[in-house]
Amino acid sequence: MSDDRADKLKAQRERINARLRQIKGQEKRAARKTDTRRKILEGVTALYGCAQSEEYRRLHEQFRTRALTLPGDRAVFGLPPLPASAPRLVTDKAVGGEAPAPELTAELGQPGA
Repeated sequence: MSDDRADKLKAQRERINARLRQIKGQEKRAARKTDTRRKILEGVTALYGCAQSEEYRRLHEQFRTRALTLPGDRAVFGLPPLPASAPRLVTDKAVGGEAPAPELTAELGQPGA
C-alpha cells in the first residue's frame, strides 16, 4: 500500500471519528435535555399536588426537608444547613430516578418502607 493511499485512509478515519464524536455529543445533549424536562415536569406535578392537598403539601415539605442535604440546595428553599454529623438518607443516585432511601420512607410512614 502506498504512503499516499495510507494517508488518505488515515484522513478518512479521522473524519469518521470526528463525526462519531459529534453524534455522541448530540446524543448526550439530547439525553440531558430530556432528563431536565422530566425533572421540571416532576416539579410541576409536585407543586400541583401541594396546591390540591394540604396533606400532600405537608408530606412534600417533610420529604424536601429530609432529602435536600447540600447547603446550597437547602438555601434555595430557606432551609438551614444540616449539621456535619447528620446522616445522608438519600443517595446521589436518587436524583437520577431511584427511590428514596428506605430510612426516609419508613420514617415518614410511606409505602416501600
